[in-house]
Amino acid sequence: MLRIFATVFSIALPLHDAGAACAPKDNAARILASPSPNDIHPDWQGDSYVGLSWSFEVTGYAGDQTGDYLKGNLNSPRGGLVNSGVYILRREWECQ
Repeated sequence: MLRIFATVFSIALPLHDAGAACAPKDNAARILASPSPNDIHPDWQGDSYVGLSWSFEVTGYAGDQTGDYLKGNLNSPRGGLVNSGVYILRREWECQ
């Protein structure tokens, strides 16, 4: 019997990355409840999507064999906090 073990790890971002601002590359960017590509946050399931003017403030990092994930806070284009402690796939967002 073959067993596959997935390990997820979290580390602190270097100081220059903490607080980085990110914007979605396109409307297909997902908001995740955990660092897993199929764990879509309940607020963002179905027809909900993030527009290109939304922003994400990075507070942490997680990664595994499925990709690099950033943890943080999602802000609306109007400047309000929408979700805190959510995850994004780094490859779906442009971060500075």
